[in-house]
Amino acid sequence: MKKRQILSILGIVFLFVFIFSSCQKVCTCKHWVQGVEEETYTVPLARGEKNCSEKNTVVVVGDKKTGIECK
Repeated sequence: MKKRQILSILGIVFLFVFIFSSCQKVCTCKHWVQGVEEETYTVPLARGEKNCSEKNTVVVVGDKKTGIECK
């Protein structure tokens, strides 16, 4: 009986690990043109990317942002 309970608990734990590790993370990105926010949109985090900041391409020229900023 105890062996069966332990196997059931382990099965449930593995199921939760599988479900939560397969969740797709989504980044919210802003498109900036000469310091003006043009558009806000969401993008899924690609394989191999650990966080949303890896998608950033912002360049500041004369105190004005241009590019994409993701969080």
